Amino acid sequence: MSTIYIRKAEPSEAEMLTTIALASKRYWNYPETDIDLWRESLTFTPANISKAMVYVAAHEEKVVGFYSLIHTLDDTVYELDDLWIQPSYIGQGIGKKLFKHAVALVEAQDGTMLRLVAEPNAIGFYQKMGMRKVAERASSPEGRVLDVMAVMVRSS
Repeated sequence: MSTIYIRKAEPSEAEMLTTIALASKRYWNYPETDIDLWRESLTFTPANISKAMVYVAAHEEKVVGFYSLIHTLDDTVYELDDLWIQPSYIGQGIGKKLFKHAVALVEAQDGTMLRLVAEPNAIGFYQKMGMRKVAERASSPEGRVLDVMAVMVRSS
């Protein structure tokens, strides 16, 4: 694969990012009733992108994945709110590049920790990236529990 580069997302890419997030979630064969429950949290708007730290991975000018970071109330903790890859590009190292970019951004912002609520099918990936389970969080549908994972990016 030719070079993947990472750049800041443009507000005009909101619909495309929503399409990637939904396609990536569907990759795991969730029923459409569950996708409908998660649709709002997987929908991006130009305003979201303008206000947030959203970065895309592009291959030959085509956006093939993205992530978004949230600066939490604790000045040094950031949350990886989204990391989605276009299904035809899963397994090609793009998620790793995006994750490492997010860690570098957190470090550049003097952050000490990156955490996330993990998609169950991606836990192995996040463990390979050095993350460890630190808690659990209830989700939908009812009875679904997700792992909260974290990695220290620098000592405070």
